[in-house]
Amino acid sequence: MEIKPSLGDLEWVEGSFPTPYGNLKVKHYKQKDGSIETSYEAPDEIEIII
Repeated sequence: MEIKPSLGDLEWVEGSFPTPYGNLKVKHYKQKDGSIETSYEAPDEIEIII
């Protein structure tokens, strides 16, 4: 699964997405320099591409 964050004017966002192997949980936080920090929890069967 590819994760491509785009927060717009938001400072942070989080959510979950159901997969056949369990839920994928994702959090994005906008840093002071404008970069985005991403953290996630994914089932072992899901390959994450950021």
